Amino acid sequence: MRLIRSPFLRLALMFLLAPIAARSQDPSGLTWDELEKSYTAKPGETEAVFQFKAKNSSDRPVEITETSTSCHCTVASFPRTPWILAPGAEDTLTVRVELRSRRGGLTKTIHVDTTVGEQLLWVHVQVPPPPAILLLVVTTGIFIAVRA
Repeated sequence: MRLIRSPFLRLALMFLLAPIAARSQDPSGLTWDELEKSYTAKPGETEAVFQFKAKNSSDRPVEITETSTSCHCTVASFPRTPWILAPGAEDTLTVRVELRSRRGGLTKTIHVDTTVGEQLLWVHVQVPPPPAILLLVVTTGIFIAVRA
């Protein structure tokens, strides 16, 4: 088998395979209600909010130590700091995606570090285009804005 020698090709291959590997991870002791969530925004909405429920299914406490997101428009919020789940406990990670100036399909990732491993969560948002604004020139030369 021939190894990939180009650093660029290695990086591209890692980037393409990372989502597949991350989706199959299941840190022992911590389970999530879902690893991916989707939402279709309504016209005019400025934010999409997702709730990921985490449950500690182990016999020892689990601490969620850090989260990072794939974009500055996405924020993951702990319910408290430090966020430690006792055995059998459940709690919610809130993820907010800013929708202003965004159109079409968005996919964002949330990387969660815990004392029992890492997990990658995904959110998908479909953002509609804004209502069309037409400018009409009346014979008097005044511009009138009309929503279509």
